Amino acid sequence: MKNDFERPRNNDAPPADCLDRIKNAIECAKEDKLLIRRRRHARIMRKLAVYCVCFAVILPNLSPAVASAMTDLPILGHFFEVIVFRDYHYEDELNSADVTVPEIVNDTKNASKNRNVPEGIESVNSEITAIAENLVKEFEASKNSSSYTGLYVNYEVISTSQDYFALRLITYWGAGSGFEKDYYYVLSVPEAEELSLSDMFAEGADYITPISEEIKKQMRERIAENDETYWVDLANGDFFKSFEFNTIEEDQQFYIDKDGKVVIAFNEGDVAPMSMGCVTFTIPPEITDKIK
Repeated sequence: MKNDFERPRNNDAPPADCLDRIKNAIECAKEDKLLIRRRRHARIMRKLAVYCVCFAVILPNLSPAVASAMTDLPILGHFFEVIVFRDYHYEDELNSADVTVPEIVNDTKNASKNRNVPEGIESVNSEITAIAENLVKEFEASKNSSSYTGLYVNYEVISTSQDYFALRLITYWGAGSGFEKDYYYVLSVPEAEELSLSDMFAEGADYITPISEEIKKQMRERIAENDETYWVDLANGDFFKSFEFNTIEEDQQFYIDKDGKVVIAFNEGDVAPMSMGCVTFTIPPEITDKIK
């Protein structure tokens, strides 16, 4: 997992109409309904000031009263939980920051005492904290300029089962233009070991080729059915030929969804124009089962 946060730089102040558009993008997290619900989730957690078990779909839609009551319920089959470790918020006429830093725990009652923290969890928490702290430092250094700067950091618990725990860290930077970069963390249950994509398959198995071919197939289908744009099957001489998707990386970002399927994740600009945002491809079991 890399700690870098790459973003386009623009030192010139954007036009007034562009500034309004950027501010709206930060506030709504690029007008993505899922991101809006996560922001509500973060506000609820700060208001209640309690440790809540996070369900990626259910919790953001619950009322504060129900969310509070849930903290007293036993969670069967869930070995890990997520709490808000720290947050940072700032806003003035030109700058806006909304940062919520999660921490994974396996013992909510003793989380503040750092007791019995497995190495895998500690490593993930340290990386998440470092990413958030670096972004806040960069925001603090940039906010005194005459151009607009916006920062958004939050998280989503994608899945939690008796086998896997998957967390997504969402980071969004706006400075003249916006750029989202997501980080994914998958832990084995109950060992609390961070898993890479290769760990999901038999040792020495070629998982790169079949998964890459499946992604290309899905890209072609999306292009034909949804008029989306992906850098695949490009003709020689095409301006984006050098960006053409061929294969996934050995350490490709991925997560396990609530149905136990492998999902391959790409950040903005990896396999498609940045206007497409972050894109994912769910790999069907008939592909992955042959590699396990």
